[in-house]
Amino acid sequence: MNRTPGGQVLVLSANLKKALARDRLEPEIVNFTRRVPDVVPFAPDAVLLQEVVESSAVRVAELLEESTGFGFDVAVTPGPEPIVGTQDEQILVRNTAILVNRKSMRVVDEGGFVASRYSSRDAAPELRPRIKEHAHCLARTTSGNIDLPLVSIHFVTNEKFAASTMGFCYKAQWAREVMSFVQTQYPQGDVPQVPVIGGDFNNRRCLRSREKVVCEVLPFWHVLTAQGGFSDAVFEHHGGSEESLAEQTNGRKRIDYVFARGVILDASHDVDYGARRADSGFYSDHRLLWALVRPSG
Repeated sequence: MNRTPGGQVLVLSANLKKALARDRLEPEIVNFTRRVPDVVPFAPDAVLLQEVVESSAVRVAELLEESTGFGFDVAVTPGPEPIVGTQDEQILVRNTAILVNRKSMRVVDEGGFVASRYSSRDAAPELRPRIKEHAHCLARTTSGNIDLPLVSIHFVTNEKFAASTMGFCYKAQWAREVMSFVQTQYPQGDVPQVPVIGGDFNNRRCLRSREKVVCEVLPFWHVLTAQGGFSDAVFEHHGGSEESLAEQTNGRKRIDYVFARGVILDASHDVDYGARRADSGFYSDHRLLWALVRPSG
């Protein structure tokens, strides 16, 4: 694969569903890393992973080097298992990670995790509430011309709440909190910046299940775009027509996103992927997605 052109960065996001420690050598991770060169136009500069653990994140980095020709480092490491403990009687989940391309990027702030949580009284009956930790860091291109604040998101499903509509409200709150955290933790400096918040939001964009170009959007999406100045990269690039957007959704609800505050040059889901778990090419029940971006101005 070729490097991203100068002045641009490519961010890939993927939920590798069930990539637990015991799955280290299972074919799904191999299939994912082999799929990347077929789907993505340039070697990724950063990779946001969800539903991984330490061993599977390391394995993805190893196999991406084989499939892309570029070495990758695990910049932010998830837990050895998805559940890493309890806090205030809530389950603490740390299953997100960030990888960076060793040749094109360097980590200038090792970051850590930013948490999303909800009140125990709002949890579904007989379900312990979960604190989800989302990996974050600051990477910079080796040329020194772009700063890339990164967050890998994996919000809980709405089924975890006493009423599913509570999830809409909480996810808007969490989106606002994550944006505020990024702005405080990684303020704009002398280097042009493209903040990226991506991952599995477990929420579609539109209130109605079938996504349309014009629709009543759910609160988290409004917070990030209208209030926060982020662009939903796939919608920004494909939201000009119902046909193009329908190709991206491919009959599914779109819950995985890359939001970026910058210029979206290109973006897509893995639109040709439709493998099921029993198929030889299966890598996840989520499709990877990517965005090619550059700073505004």
